Amino acid sequence: MYKFFVFAPREDEVIRKIIDAASDVGAGTIGKYKKCAWIAEGRGTWIADEDANPARGEVGKIEYVDEVKIEMECPDEVMQKVVDAIKKVHPYEEVVIDVFKMERFE
Repeated sequence: MYKFFVFAPREDEVIRKIIDAASDVGAGTIGKYKKCAWIAEGRGTWIADEDANPARGEVGKIEYVDEVKIEMECPDEVMQKVVDAIKKVHPYEEVVIDVFKMERFE
């Protein structure tokens, strides 16, 4: 199993699209529950380079955006499909998805 984190704007429609896209290809199932996700709020910052095409903000200026970190679990065999699905629906030019291998102890 993997656990992944993806950062996105704090907009319900964007959050829903990301969770749906990841779940549709196999992420977010825990036992008898589907579309399981943890959503934490925070603030993101960046400066877009001159050759960037930012979805938010302006090239060369610092941008501060209210964002969320969406955390979900995913089976090994579909992790790449999940990354690809998220990238298709995510509004940012550069999508940050951190993936970690998990171990379970019972």
